[in-house]
Amino acid sequence: MILEHDGQSVDFYDKFPRTAKNIGISLSGGLDSSLILYLLVKMIQERSDDEVTIYPIVCYDVDNESIDEPYTVQRIINWIEDYTGMDEIIAPISVTPYSHPSSEKRDVIKANMLYLQQRFDCEFTLTGISLGMPEAPRTGEAPWSADSDILRLHDLHPHRFPWSTVNKKFISAQYKKLGIEELATLTNSCTVSSTTPCKVCWWCEERYWAFNSFDGGVQ
Repeated sequence: MILEHDGQSVDFYDKFPRTAKNIGISLSGGLDSSLILYLLVKMIQERSDDEVTIYPIVCYDVDNESIDEPYTVQRIINWIEDYTGMDEIIAPISVTPYSHPSSEKRDVIKANMLYLQQRFDCEFTLTGISLGMPEAPRTGEAPWSADSDILRLHDLHPHRFPWSTVNKKFISAQYKKLGIEELATLTNSCTVSSTTPCKVCWWCEERYWAFNSFDGGVQ
């Protein structure tokens, strides 16, 4: 399964080890991690491998009641299971809290990955993070602020960061090519609210730049 767009390609899933039986994934409810989960399920389905289990984990901001990552993640999982008919390979989600600022969230994400490795013997733990907008670098709110840092993550951990060499334009193209735009509308990019996108945070701007719409398809 090689993914391509505008001269770029990602062969992550084509090379994903067939020996992996327990796969951990950090889900945020966003576009990147949701696409990783969907493609993982499709990969397992195409390989007819009934021994693989995916262990999802999500963290939520206890200081922002307007963001409900666990609810969004469960909605995404339900959609993927219904759409693919694969309803027995995704384990119940594990949920951990964090408190803003994002530097603490980064530490929680790292701790979550270690937890999945130790608790469920996950050989691989995946995280959805992609390169930013070329003309608008990330603000200090982001777990990693520079594209150079994200590219380095790929070099250090090639099986943990599938999208670390591409940006949201590439992600958007995959949703369209796969015909799963409905899944994209269920995801949440806004860092202010899970119900109504603020349209002004960096993440909302990035989503509109790549998808020509905000969360839920809002214009």
